[in-house]
Amino acid sequence: MKKSILAFFVLFLVFLNGAYAQINIISPAEGKWSNKQMLVIDTEDKAEYFYSLNGEDPKTSGFAYDGPVLIDLTGDVTLRIQKATGNEEKIIKYSVELNKAENEKYYSFINTFFDSGIINYTAGSTISIPYDLNYAIGLGSEYYIPGEDIYMSQDSVFSRTLPCEIYDPAKKLKWRFVIKVFPQNYGSYSKYHVPFEIIDWNTIVFNDNDLLFRLDDNYWELPKNSWKIDRSVPHTIYWQSLSYEIGNPIEYFELPAKPELQKQINSDGSITLKLDGNNEYKMSILSQPENEYQELFYDLDLDTFYGDSISGKLKVGIFYNSVFQGELETDYVLNKRPPKPPVIASNSKGFYSREDVIVQLSCKSDDVLYYSISEPYLITDNSESYNSDSAIFSDVQMGDYKKADTSSVYLDFKSEGEGVWYYSVKAYSVNGENKSQEVFYNVIIDKYNFYYCENQITDKPDGTAERPYNSFKECFDVINKGRYARLMIKGPMHIPSGKNSILSNCSFINQEDGELIFSKDSTIEIKSSSLVLKDFVILQENSTASDKNTSLFKVENGVLDLFNCQVGAIFAKNGSFISCFNSSVNIKDSIIAISSAKYASVISGTNTNIIATDSIINATSNTAVIFSVNKGDVKARKNSFKVTGQIGRIFELFNVNGEILDNDFKSDLTNKNNSVAIYSDNKCLLEIKENEDYGF
Repeated sequence: MKKSILAFFVLFLVFLNGAYAQINIISPAEGKWSNKQMLVIDTEDKAEYFYSLNGEDPKTSGFAYDGPVLIDLTGDVTLRIQKATGNEEKIIKYSVELNKAENEKYYSFINTFFDSGIINYTAGSTISIPYDLNYAIGLGSEYYIPGEDIYMSQDSVFSRTLPCEIYDPAKKLKWRFVIKVFPQNYGSYSKYHVPFEIIDWNTIVFNDNDLLFRLDDNYWELPKNSWKIDRSVPHTIYWQSLSYEIGNPIEYFELPAKPELQKQINSDGSITLKLDGNNEYKMSILSQPENEYQELFYDLDLDTFYGDSISGKLKVGIFYNSVFQGELETDYVLNKRPPKPPVIASNSKGFYSREDVIVQLSCKSDDVLYYSISEPYLITDNSESYNSDSAIFSDVQMGDYKKADTSSVYLDFKSEGEGVWYYSVKAYSVNGENKSQEVFYNVIIDKYNFYYCENQITDKPDGTAERPYNSFKECFDVINKGRYARLMIKGPMHIPSGKNSILSNCSFINQEDGELIFSKDSTIEIKSSSLVLKDFVILQENSTASDKNTSLFKVENGVLDLFNCQVGAIFAKNGSFISCFNSSVNIKDSIIAISSAKYASVISGTNTNIIATDSIINATSNTAVIFSVNKGDVKARKNSFKVTGQIGRIFELFNVNGEILDNDFKSDLTNKNNSVAIYSDNKCLLEIKENEDYGF
């Protein structure tokens, strides 16, 4: 049948909590709002209400409520509502600080309700809530949903008023308005006059004393009382006039058996009510303000917006051939409110974690949890800085969704070896046919890569590329807790005075203009660990004038590797660039120049293995030595060595094995009697060949 707008329909709701004993407020609600608020009271109990806006007694200094009204107040408002009879009272405190969002891209949407506090909505149309806003709709909503287009079926016959909250999570602003819902469709109604009424299906009341009546095949009678009939079977009511007429015509009306009301739940969550019985039966619901049945439908459709949830009892008027037969009542539940999204908790405080990560996914106990995790993804480019939205992660494949056995699941994300690993997880919850918004969590587990930049001051440095350490002590307090670390250094790193221990295996990588600058008497001690230095400038400044032999690096039961480094150190009296015991030192493609007043050595070691290749190494002092080693192994190939001063030696070896091949030995010495390129005792076992001497 053709349908168009004709009349407004309203539900006669009896909420399952039997809530006629309390005052049900649709709007406003407590909170801080950015627009003026509508006052809307659920008046289905037909009670009269009074309200005041200053907290005073509404019955003595308030207003009578006669329908939705805009409360034209800003600032703090105390709304007090009372029933005209009884002691029921409701107090709502809220505040208004007007903000029309005129500078925001969603201004046009806010403007649709800002001045009036209401949006009139016709079933089948759409309300477009901007995507950068969140919304909560209906009574009892506990959380916000990301903005989207909301609508209900064009066939819905509901008329109702419901609240809607809008939230800007970036600006922390909230607006609240009401949506007045009107049906789009109408049915048909043409009254058919019969000389009787049907009360509660089974009772027939007669309203014309000038007629005789007969039920089915019974005798004719002039009923003085109502009839009780069995509506489980069909009947026919006959009548004719008491006065004689030509032909004495007899009229009749057929009463089919009482139908059953069928409830169909549709795929979109809406409800369709149908009658199982004679197809001449039609339905109607009470219309306001007439409070009577008017429009007739073969089907009744009930729907609401996504995000809303309502339930109750609905009385449906049943008509046969436009004659009222009685009412049928049905419970209904329209639940389009998605369950609350799962909560994701993690032991990691940020996107970067220095430890294995434990993630907890949890939802409400009556919801079902689904989750999907990615495979571990190895990040190979550690020179880049990443965040949770970096494009590199868009191609990471997620696994299939799994249904959790319980409402809480723990996931262990682990670092696989010494790499940088990325994990992600998605989850949603389901309640009945409703699915929550999907939540997402991702994390990088990086136990080994740290960043250092003294010139970058950040809040709460954590060694990530975004918040690098800028304090040597703070940096190494963290690094020394692990067994391995890669430290990307940008700009200078000043080594504090005193002994600075490295207890983990470390690689220092020059990220940009990296320099190690040793202050007076500062030393890096490598103890039972290793340190790799690559592409650095290493400088020593302001050494003290003590007779104590100082060293930039002290290696004990450890390893020190220098690759492509440039070293410059000036000691006041005595100094060694590296002193080591029971350790190994590897120097390659580097330039080293040290000097002191009395004694200088590049490496001074005991039980030490030394490898030097393709490097230029110079020492200047009254007594200058490149390598002084007691026990160990020395290998030197394709280097250029030079000593300058009074007395000097390139190698000073005691009980050492090794190879010294294809090197240049240079000297600029004033006392050459005690100066040799290679000094070794009779306990040494050395292969020495293809070396060039200049000045010895």
